Amino acid sequence: IDSINALDHAQLVWAASNPNTSVLSEPHPDSPMMQVLFPDNSTANHTIEQMTGWHLSMGAFAGAEMNTSMPASQYGHYMESIDDLAAPSDSSWWWSLSTWNATSSAWESSQVGMDSLVEPTYIAWAPNSTNLSEIPPP
Repeated sequence: IDSINALDHAQLVWAASNPNTSVLSEPHPDSPMMQVLFPDNSTANHTIEQMTGWHLSMGAFAGAEMNTSMPASQYGHYMESIDDLAAPSDSSWWWSLSTWNATSSAWESSQVGMDSLVEPTYIAWAPNSTNLSEIPPP
């Protein structure tokens, strides 16, 4: 599974060794979808309606083979560590999400968390103390 690029293959099926593939749902070309076909020929489907900053972050860091921790909380996912570098427990800094503003050609601090950032074009993660003008443009 690690060698499958979900950006190239948005329709995935996990199946038992003797599947009846005729019970699978028709793929939706505009929405990424994963289906599970169980040995009893029952199915479970999951469609991603909107790509978020969390999806983009997960895909980018996995593609770069960087270890990250983005746990879910009651407020949504948050960035705990990137490449095994976690913010200190004294909160002297933390991972901050920025978005690219194409109009001003500049990075801006995101006003929402990664789960609420819908269909992002370019995002950047950096310690909150980083001067945004020092982040290279996309």
